[in-house]
Amino acid sequence: MEKSLAVVIKDSGVNDQSGVVIQSSFDVFLKQADTWKSVVESIVVTSSSQKKEMKLARTTRLALKDIRVAAKKRTTELKAEALKYNKAVQDAYNFIEETITPLEEQLFAQEKFAEIEAAALKIKLREERNAEMVQYGSFAPHGIDYASLSEEEYITMKEGIEVSMAEKAEADRIAEEERLERLRLEEIARVEAERVKAEQARIEAENYAKLRAENERLRLEKKEIAEKVKKDLAEEKARVAATIDDVKQVPESSFKIDDTNSAYLGSGIYVVFNGTAYELKHGSTSSHAVIIMPDTAIIKLAEFSMRIIANG
Repeated sequence: MEKSLAVVIKDSGVNDQSGVVIQSSFDVFLKQADTWKSVVESIVVTSSSQKKEMKLARTTRLALKDIRVAAKKRTTELKAEALKYNKAVQDAYNFIEETITPLEEQLFAQEKFAEIEAAALKIKLREERNAEMVQYGSFAPHGIDYASLSEEEYITMKEGIEVSMAEKAEADRIAEEERLERLRLEEIARVEAERVKAEQARIEAENYAKLRAENERLRLEKKEIAEKVKKDLAEEKARVAATIDDVKQVPESSFKIDDTNSAYLGSGIYVVFNGTAYELKHGSTSSHAVIIMPDTAIIKLAEFSMRIIANG
């Protein structure tokens, strides 16, 4: 079944009054199009020689175009009017809303006075408690709506925070005291170590000075003793030379020297010097020995001889 303009308008959902206006506005264009419908159906061009039919087709097309353009213009006019209508409707509502809304809000404030006051007090309480919690820094718990706590719960929470802060402060104080004490003991140890080091250095310096002085004293004493020994040896040598009655050479084959560099002979005291044995005569003796002397000990010969003589 072919649709009609009335059905199309009805399907759009507009009210009857608006539908009548729309249909009366566009019926004229449908009637004009219908007058050309039979002409359109009569034009059939099958050959390029049908000049008359092609001209008629053009004339008919342009006539239908004029009807369509006129309908388009009417559509624009109706839409413009509809826009004005819609704006007028919206403006009227806005005026009504601006008039009634303040009255509603005033009545709502009266109706919900208790709830609004409680909400305002809760906001104020939240701001006050948030500001108070700032002083507790990281000790203040996060993610809690402080305004949702009862006064007792809030006080208990604050007391717990203050206890934690006090314990932390005491722990920090003890830690700081221990740190300072550790530093003090380290400083005492350092000063003592430096004192011991300085004392050791002083003692070493004193010992070194004493050692040098002792070495110098021993050197001088040794020098003095050496000079005295040299002098005494010279004097003793002279005395021994005057005392010994006779020193005669003894053939080496007449005695045997053992590992102690000494040997007993029949009589006399013998000294071996440069491979030669000499008999020292000094009077009556009860035992006799041969003494091996180094080649360079010519002075010692006289000294040793005197000891033998003296000890008889």
